[in-house]
Amino acid sequence: MGRIVSDLLETRAAASGSGITAGCDGCVTRWAGSRRCAVAMDKVFDEEAKKNPFFAKVLASQREFAQRVVPHAARMRPPLETAVSHYWAK
Repeated sequence: MGRIVSDLLETRAAASGSGITAGCDGCVTRWAGSRRCAVAMDKVFDEEAKKNPFFAKVLASQREFAQRVVPHAARMRPPLETAVSHYWAK
């Protein structure tokens, strides 16, 4: 497990008081669905960016790119859950 992921899990564990888990409500595989995980990741990334100028530069670039691309991607693709519930609902 990478250091950033382990820091994320430690941050989540400290916030919840529950100890380190295998994932933030399963966010290792579906992190985007969990607001708490996104907030924890932002905190870890921002702390790392303060210590590492190169990381800060890459993070800013990725956030700028995502700001431009994600709204378009969201308009072009329906949520995966829509297709799953339609085609594979039990």
